[in-house]
Amino acid sequence: MFTVQDGNATTPTETTTFANSGITAFDIEYWDGTSWKIIPGGSISGNNLVWRKISFAALSTNKIRLIIRGSKSGDFSRVIEMEAYANGVNVAAKANGGSVRASSEYLDASDNIIHGQQTHIAEIATTTGTAYLWMADRWGSRPDGIKGHDFQYWSSPLVFNADGSIQKLSFELGLNYAVNDKKQLVINATQQQSVQILILNVSGIQLLSKHVETDANIPVEIDLPFSKGVYIVVIGTAEKKYATKFIL
Repeated sequence: MFTVQDGNATTPTETTTFANSGITAFDIEYWDGTSWKIIPGGSISGNNLVWRKISFAALSTNKIRLIIRGSKSGDFSRVIEMEAYANGVNVAAKANGGSVRASSEYLDASDNIIHGQQTHIAEIATTTGTAYLWMADRWGSRPDGIKGHDFQYWSSPLVFNADGSIQKLSFELGLNYAVNDKKQLVINATQQQSVQILILNVSGIQLLSKHVETDANIPVEIDLPFSKGVYIVVIGTAEKKYATKFIL
């Protein structure tokens, strides 16, 4: 496992350390055909090595994963590269048939895909208490090529299990939206369905609630009689919903 170096990057050795932004705690796991298991010696804490190597007896698996539990900077999971060797061959390399997915797009049979790098959990005060929104940067999403204009993904309020863990996020609705120059929210759908639209300000106060019926490839236009600012749109069906922000 290779994490980010301090300053200008050089070819690391097994004794190269970091002080600023590398990952300090992580688990390396393998799939045993039924569930994920930590490899022997694969639960690491207090790490300060740029290149962390773990040796263990051979295991048979078709996938491995790296779970980040801590970083020096306390914000992002800065992983540069992960390699897995068997008999001197990096079986995780693309040239040897390996492929990789980040947690923001990893899925199993029950998941949908949320493309984004987690930034933080936002606490939003509402009339019924505090709601928690998962937030992520969607790198490379800007249509104008300006890095600062990348979109963010904001989840609907997170739902917690009894043990405190967060229930899985899902947002694939066959819908997409845009805000046009007429200050209208334009909803495009790939199928006929009933959709509930909510507009909130950044304090979580509901400003607009509207129910619409969509048809495939027929846009729905909703006027936005608001002043300039940042708003949250929540789009949902009877089964699922997702939220993100837009700027007027």
